[in-house]
Amino acid sequence: MHTFMKPATSSSTVLLLGYLVISTTLPFALSYKESHNFAQSATKGTISARALFNKSELHVAPQNWQPTAHPSIFNKYLNRDDQGTATLIQKYAPGTVTTETTCHQYYEEVYILEGALYDTSLAQWFGKDSYCYRHPGMLHGPYESPQGCTMFVRTEMCPGLADVNL
Repeated sequence: MHTFMKPATSSSTVLLLGYLVISTTLPFALSYKESHNFAQSATKGTISARALFNKSELHVAPQNWQPTAHPSIFNKYLNRDDQGTATLIQKYAPGTVTTETTCHQYYEEVYILEGALYDTSLAQWFGKDSYCYRHPGMLHGPYESPQGCTMFVRTEMCPGLADVNL
């Protein structure tokens, strides 16, 4: 079953998207692995504040919307690699209707930025600020989006599942 939730509203809200940690109280963002290592190292006193700010940045030129297999769903890739990890913005054009149930071999996180999405299998609407986390092999869809929808999506391949048919 899908896990959809509304984010907490607090001045110290932390939003987890894949390995990305965004905090409204800290002036920087660390990956999950980095924050985990930081937490372990901080207790041992082995990390300096300077090390936190000497990370490489990734700047991506403006991207065009790329078509997908569905004629009214488009992607803008912000970052991706050949192991199945991707960060993207996905757009459902107004009037989008999908008819298939989807299943894939990667973890997927979705945060709706604007618009709304109707999950026909759950008979439930999800609108702006809704969040979804899916495990590999989880069935989801089909969907409808009469007004259109724009989502932040993060995917990550599960090690060992690349050669498994789900």
